[in-house]
Amino acid sequence: RSASTVDIAPACAVLAAWDGVYDLDRAGPVVWREMMSQLNAPELRNQGRLWAEPFDPKHPVDTPSGLAPAPPDGPDPILQFLAGTVQTLQAAGLPVDVTLGDAQFALRHGTKVPIHGGNNFDGTTNVVGFGAPGSILDPAFDETKRELVAPNSQLAHVGSDTGYLVNTGTSFLMALAFTDDGPQARGFLDYSNTEDRTDPNYLEATQRYSAKDWRTVAW
Repeated sequence: RSASTVDIAPACAVLAAWDGVYDLDRAGPVVWREMMSQLNAPELRNQGRLWAEPFDPKHPVDTPSGLAPAPPDGPDPILQFLAGTVQTLQAAGLPVDVTLGDAQFALRHGTKVPIHGGNNFDGTTNVVGFGAPGSILDPAFDETKRELVAPNSQLAHVGSDTGYLVNTGTSFLMALAFTDDGPQARGFLDYSNTEDRTDPNYLEATQRYSAKDWRTVAW
């Protein structure tokens, strides 16, 4: 990222209005992810340029916490991360208030399906991302080409689309309740029941997952 003066006020407003949820209609996840992706793994856990308090295994939910105070001299790293984020989004052609559903998607036989959830920078339990399809031998996935927008970012140009391409992560998810009438379960299978791209149901499971449309588990 080149050195320049960057207006970070709109990005600050996006983060201030965000509730921390990684749903399709939220505008904050992309800004936060691009900020966090500029740090290495230890910095995401320990006290330093980002956190005032390091991770404490005795308080795993509440730590790390608190933004690190600005240094007495020189620029504030937090503001530099945010400025770098604005530059990356500009390079991608995306506004700072882009929603997660507009920026993160799966491509299923030419159809773009918005995907909720976060990656390893986001601190979510619904983890999705892009990786080499090592568990399948599907040439359509092998032929997918991404052109990354900037260093330390997963934003990429994929054909005529730009954003976070998802091809891995949450695949089967089930919630189970033991009731007086026996076990009751709901679930998602987000990648379809068929490899046949001409099947009318090829998209159905992924679209239901995108819409959070739970399926009843019969057995």
